[in-house]
Amino acid sequence: MRALDRLIALLAGLALVAAGGLLAVEAVLVAANRSAWLIPRHRWHQDLRVLAWDDRTIRASSVVMIALGALLLGAQLIPRRPLRFPLRGRTGRTAWLSRRGLQHHLERTASQDPDAATGRARVGRRRALIDVGVAPRADRRALAQRLDETGRRTVDQLGLVRPPEVRYRYRVAKARMR
Repeated sequence: MRALDRLIALLAGLALVAAGGLLAVEAVLVAANRSAWLIPRHRWHQDLRVLAWDDRTIRASSVVMIALGALLLGAQLIPRRPLRFPLRGRTGRTAWLSRRGLQHHLERTASQDPDAATGRARVGRRRALIDVGVAPRADRRALAQRLDETGRRTVDQLGLVRPPEVRYRYRVAKARMR
């Protein structure tokens, strides 16, 4: 999502720079009493003089622009997963743990259990969800208790300012080829 945001910002920035440059050139041409370079300003002036504000095209384009603006504003208000989590530490200094680092740490912790074949973690702002592949003959209740305790202890040891709630989802893992 971040790459898409950056691409959209780049395209919007380039469009604004091009429009600003064109506007500057046209303003210089108007000041020098010369004819228009790219913008047919005399035709636009005539069209706008006869166009009423309650015209259907004005209303439709206004509604489209308002809807597009609301959509862009709404897209920016959607909370995203944090890239890093602040750690408790000395006052005046801030240390961070990256989201990916926390995900990898939780995956390794879950995978180290002998009854867990695999572990995949997704960390959000408030919750960490770990998908655990359980060995076919493992005791799921005992595994859940061990992993719950281990996950809570691991997150507490990291010293996060707002630690996420750790949850597990269990599924039977396919046999590994060695």
